[in-house]
Amino acid sequence: MNKKPNIIFIESDSMDGRAFGSMGFSPLKNSTPAMDRLAREGSIFEQTYTNSPICVCSRASMFSGRYIFNCHAWNNYKGIPASYPTFFTEFKDVGYDMGIFGKTDYISGQHTQRARVTAWLRTANLRLPEYNMAKPEILENQDKRVHKRDWENVDSSVEFLKTTVQKNQAGGDKPFFLYLGVNQPHPEFKTSRYYLDKVDQDSIEIPPKDNYNHPVMEYQRISNAWRHGTDPESVKKLRAIYYAMIAETDAMIAEVMETLRSLNKEDETIVIYTSDHGEMAMEHEQFYKSNMYEPALRVPLIFKGAGVNQGLRIKRSVSHIDIFPTLMELTGIKNRKPLDGNSLGPELRGEKSALPDQVFSEYHECSVNESTSMIRQGDFKYIAFAGGYEPLLFNLKDDPWEINNLASSMPEKAKEMKAALYKISDLDKVAAHVKEYEQDSFRIWRDEQKAAGTYEETMARIYAGWDNPKELDIKPWSKEREDRIIEWLEECSYM
Repeated sequence: MNKKPNIIFIESDSMDGRAFGSMGFSPLKNSTPAMDRLAREGSIFEQTYTNSPICVCSRASMFSGRYIFNCHAWNNYKGIPASYPTFFTEFKDVGYDMGIFGKTDYISGQHTQRARVTAWLRTANLRLPEYNMAKPEILENQDKRVHKRDWENVDSSVEFLKTTVQKNQAGGDKPFFLYLGVNQPHPEFKTSRYYLDKVDQDSIEIPPKDNYNHPVMEYQRISNAWRHGTDPESVKKLRAIYYAMIAETDAMIAEVMETLRSLNKEDETIVIYTSDHGEMAMEHEQFYKSNMYEPALRVPLIFKGAGVNQGLRIKRSVSHIDIFPTLMELTGIKNRKPLDGNSLGPELRGEKSALPDQVFSEYHECSVNESTSMIRQGDFKYIAFAGGYEPLLFNLKDDPWEINNLASSMPEKAKEMKAALYKISDLDKVAAHVKEYEQDSFRIWRDEQKAAGTYEETMARIYAGWDNPKELDIKPWSKEREDRIIEWLEECSYM
């Protein structure tokens, strides 16, 4: 056996951590055998949260082990520098044979021009569409490899395992670290009949309507601009396709795990499965992520292998920042940098945790017109918004759909949870800092576009909701919109 265990880290994208068979999820009760086996042979944290519900921010926080307010990964354009310490650099530095395939998506400077500009301008409150999602699609065939690029990365991961094990058998002794980032089940919503037939569509629930209308969430509905129906039939179809995409994700995991078993390396390897964030799938009449509701925040988290008990189902709330210190403990590597999370090692050994049942998340990105943060303590969740907006308070045990805001009817509980949240991070101060960054970044970009003579055309294209819009979708950039931006640029930050 290697001196240190091998690592396989599989990360999907937009996977609701409540939506697979071993979580008792009826539509996929027989359709996620690989995830279910991992949970059965390892340990699953049933209430795991992302620390920021969008791709780059979530991954930057997870890989660095730092909250967003500490690593300053504010949006999909502003992640962390390539030189920033992560658990990738830790394992590479101690001699692991690294294989990184697929989506990592945490470094600054990536994503589209639309992504960065809409993030910078969110607090300008333009109330314009930022997305134009394609219509959900079912391919009437038996294709098992619908999402080809992901399968190419799965194949590369399998080849890495075979080559690395063969190399070690020939005299090498380095443990390996395999990271596989698959893009599924991220929208667009697309699947084949092969995977759709694995979904128990009769058990799909249609989300109930909210008993409140929060202005920030109303802004998000305008920004996300869902165009394909909110009637029960349309919602059920989308949810069925999304669940079918989860079934395909499971097949990708199965391919890697079957290879590991065939190489007789399962006992020498720690396997971790998680996702960057969840997917709304039309809860609260929303798709995508980017808010503090359960479907956007909840992610799977399964550990299997050395130092991990089998069959544990751990209900204490945990979050992505706990993964880095857990990996360090499980592999016996000493932390060389400050981390915000706590090792889950004791719980993976079956010990009772002395840590509180509490998690924190924050969001400063596109499609919301104010920064927001969340704390969950036990059954209660409190969501705060900068800019003076009213908070949201839910009892998740009594109201798992989060349709009843208790902030007004339980003011003492709301006050208590706000204090706990602000003890972790002062939302108003962080929001002020982020807004200053956004204004400065947009000014520089705007001046460059103005100098090139492309500003108005580029803005019109960005707010058509497409990265490459058709000419028919583009409306001229109006003076009214530009006046609002100029007014916003002259605003001071909150503090």
